Amino acid sequence: MNFWVIIERFLALYGLCELARRWGKEVFRATYAPYLYRRFGIKPPASFLISESFINVAVDELGHATAKVVSENIFIKSPHKWELVDVFYDSKEISRDANTLGYMSSDSEERTRRWKGKKELAIFWRPKHTIIPLTRYCHEFSWVPSSKLNDPINYWEIYPIAKTGRELLTVTTHLPVEKVICFRKPWWLTREMDIYRYALRVKETHCQPPKLPEPNKITWELTEIKAGKTYTCVFFHEGWQQYISK
Repeated sequence: MNFWVIIERFLALYGLCELARRWGKEVFRATYAPYLYRRFGIKPPASFLISESFINVAVDELGHATAKVVSENIFIKSPHKWELVDVFYDSKEISRDANTLGYMSSDSEERTRRWKGKKELAIFWRPKHTIIPLTRYCHEFSWVPSSKLNDPINYWEIYPIAKTGRELLTVTTHLPVEKVICFRKPWWLTREMDIYRYALRVKETHCQPPKLPEPNKITWELTEIKAGKTYTCVFFHEGWQQYISK
C-alpha cells in the first residue's frame, strides 16, 4: 500500500475521532453541567465562589425598578472569559435593544450578550483590574428591567450561577405589601400567572422565609443556596385577588 495512502487514511480516522470527541464533550456538558449550559451554552464556573451577594431593588411610583448588585467573589484561579457573566431575568419580556436594558458596572466592562428566549439574558464582562486568585473580588453592577413592576402582583428572581454562601435580597416598593411568598422555583414553572398561583398553594418552599420589616420593604436572606436553581420572590399589593382571578 502506498505510504501516502496510509497517511491519508490515518488522518481521516484521526478527524473522525476528533469529531466524536467534540460531540461527546458537548453531550457531557449538556448532561452533567446542565444549568448554565442548557440555558445559554455556558459551562458553569468552577474557578470561583461567591461568599456574599447583596441585591437591592427599588420600585418607584411608575413601576420602574432599579437593581443594584454587590457580590463578594473568591477566585480559586484566574477565570476564563466565559466564567465572568451576569444572568438576568425579567418578569415580562426583555427588549433586545441594548439601550433599553440599562446595565452599568463600576469594576467591569461589558463584552457581549447572549439571549435565551424573551425573558433571559446573559451579559459577559471583563474586569477593569486584574483578578488575583485567592483574594476577594468585589463585583458591582446595576441594571434596569425593561418591564414595569406596577401590577397588583409582581415577582423578582434570583439565579446564582456559582456556589454562594449568603444572598440577601431587599425590595422597596412605592405601595404597601400585603403578602410576600418566596420559594425555590421548579424548572417547569415559566408562565407569569402560573408562578402566582403556584406561590399561593406551595407548601414546601425549600428556602428561608422572607420578612416585612416595613409595609413597603421586603428582605429575604438565603443560605445553603444551590447553584443553577431559581429562587423566586412574589409580592402582593392591594387588589391582587381580583387580578389573579381574571
